[in-house]
Amino acid sequence: MSTSANELDTMIASCRDRLGDPAEWTDPDEYRHDLALCIIDAVQSAAARYDRVVQVVDRYRAYRRARGADTDPTDGARALLHSFEEVGGSMAWAGKIGCYKRRYCDDEEPPRAQSIEDAADRLYRLRIDSAEDLRAAAGRPALLAELERAWLSVSDDMDEANWQYFLSLAGVPGRQQHGSDSRFVATALGRDQAPTALTRELIHAAADHLQLSAADLDHAIWRWECNSTDRVPLPESTGDRRPLRVVA
Repeated sequence: MSTSANELDTMIASCRDRLGDPAEWTDPDEYRHDLALCIIDAVQSAAARYDRVVQVVDRYRAYRRARGADTDPTDGARALLHSFEEVGGSMAWAGKIGCYKRRYCDDEEPPRAQSIEDAADRLYRLRIDSAEDLRAAAGRPALLAELERAWLSVSDDMDEANWQYFLSLAGVPGRQQHGSDSRFVATALGRDQAPTALTRELIHAAADHLQLSAADLDHAIWRWECNSTDRVPLPESTGDRRPLRVVA
């Protein structure tokens, strides 16, 4: 099967519109070595658009690096909790880290700082500090069930799908959902479904055009789908802007 120039252009435009600037994506391997990023991403994604999730993750990374963390930090639950202690609690974290180096934060979807702190605290109390700890816990059904109950107790927005998403980010085997690429391509092209061959061709061609690996584009699409399933589509912009909240 050969893709048309129009199909490729549409796919590339959809990637840029939905997934944002590839330069701002987090490498999948970073999540598998950094439980803090997994916690922030999964908690924030429970009630936020994909692009807002990326923003909070990136601002945490920028904050940690400004505090002298390694170029590729491997923070765990304890390091994440320490960031709350450094700034004086969840309300301050939302402004000083969740909106790091931004004068304004969108009042519609602010960082879910309290839930992020609570999730990290529950995991740490159950002796889960690193992504490696979480992957090891996957081999202990009783502990994994206890961890899931603790995770779901954080917020009403945290459900089974969100828990599975969190495990997937941390690299727990057998958790990644399939079919997200085909759904993404089908909706991009305005179709009910997209054949597997067409999907793979467009993924590889779009990745080449965007100067990415197909694996990185796969991961970004999968994250976007996980954060977008069953959500009401956002209305097209009318040019109006919501009021912005000034943060300290």
